Amino acid sequence: MIAIAKPSINFTPDQQVKIKAAVKQMNQLLSKVDHWVKYRLLTRVDREQLMAQGFAQDLVDNLIYLTQRFKEEKPEYDKLAIGFTSEAFDPSLFACKIAVDALQKNTKGCCSWCESYLEHTQAQVGHYRPPTGYSKDNNLHRRSYYSLAYEDSNLLYACHTCSELYKADQFPTIDNQHVPDVKLEDEKPVLVNPYSGNPRDYIRFNPLNAMAYDFDLACRFYATQGKRKDEVEQFIWQDSANIPLQKTAASEAISHAGIDNAYRDWLEQNKTLAKSSRGAMTIQIVGLNRGTLVYARANHLASLWSQYSNNLSGSADKTDDEKTEIQQSKEPEGTQYRSLTLDAINTWQKAASAVSPATKE
Repeated sequence: MIAIAKPSINFTPDQQVKIKAAVKQMNQLLSKVDHWVKYRLLTRVDREQLMAQGFAQDLVDNLIYLTQRFKEEKPEYDKLAIGFTSEAFDPSLFACKIAVDALQKNTKGCCSWCESYLEHTQAQVGHYRPPTGYSKDNNLHRRSYYSLAYEDSNLLYACHTCSELYKADQFPTIDNQHVPDVKLEDEKPVLVNPYSGNPRDYIRFNPLNAMAYDFDLACRFYATQGKRKDEVEQFIWQDSANIPLQKTAASEAISHAGIDNAYRDWLEQNKTLAKSSRGAMTIQIVGLNRGTLVYARANHLASLWSQYSNNLSGSADKTDDEKTEIQQSKEPEGTQYRSLTLDAINTWQKAASAVSPATKE
C-alpha cells in the first residue's frame, strides 16, 4: 500500500441536499426508536407509522431493531441493537460517477488496498469504516458508522475482493473502543488508512516472493539491535533475506536462519507487542497475500525486472549521471503495485551498486 491523497468529491447541489437529508433522517429515525422495550420487535404497523411520520421507506424498510445478548450475560444485560442494512445506503450517491471518477483519479485507477489496476467495470466504491457496523465476536455492532456512508474521506476506490470478500465489516481497534463510545478523532483503528499517514510505515513488499510483510513489526524487532527505521529500510533493501520469516511459494525458507531464530525468540518474549502490528493485521484483513494476488505481483516483478535489466544493459555508452538515473528510477511504466515496485527498484539498485568496477568489466 502507498499513501493516497484525501479525495475531494464535488457532489452536485442536488446530491448534497439528498446526502444531507439521508443522514438527517437516519439520525432522527434511530433517535425515534432508541429505547428498550422488552420482547418488542418492529412490526409492519410500526414501520407504516414511521413512514406516515415522513421517514423514507428505504430507510424504514432497512431499519434493524432487536435485542442482543452476548455470551454469558444475564437477560437484564440485554442490549438494544439498532442500525441499518446495506440496502439503506444509496449507491447512486456514494458510488455515483462523480465519486467514482474522483476516487479513480486519486489512485491512478488502482485498488486502494491491493494496488491492482482496475478497469472501470471492475471497481467499486468501498468504505474504510463500515456504515452497516463492525463485526466482533460473531455479532454486528450496527450503530457506529452509519453517518459516514457518504463522507468522501471514508470512501475508497477498491476491488470487490479486497472490499467485500476480505475486509467486509471488519474494523478492529487497538483498544477495542469504537464510535459512539469514543469520539471519531479518539478512535484508534488497527486497519491502515491509505488517506492517513504513510501506509509504508506498516506494510512493505519482498521482491524475492512478491509477498507483503509487516514492516512495522520488523522495525520493532531491529530497534532492539539499535537500528532506526531508515536504517532498517536500507538494511532490508541491501538484502531481502533480512526480512524475517519469509518463504517461497513452495514454503522454502528464504530469510537468513540466524535472523529467523532471533526473530522467533523476540516474538515469544513480546507476544502482546506482536499482536498489535497494524501491518500484520491489515495484510490479514484485506487479504494482501492471497494466492491470486501474489501471483499477479510476481508477474509484475518479472516484467519490471526485464525492463529494469534491459535499461541497465543498454546503458554502456551512457554517462555516469544517466546510469544513476536509470538505477534510481522509482516507478517505471505502469502504475499498479507501486509500493512493491518501490521496494524492488531500491533492492535492485542496491545490488547493482554493490558490484565492484572490476566485476562489471
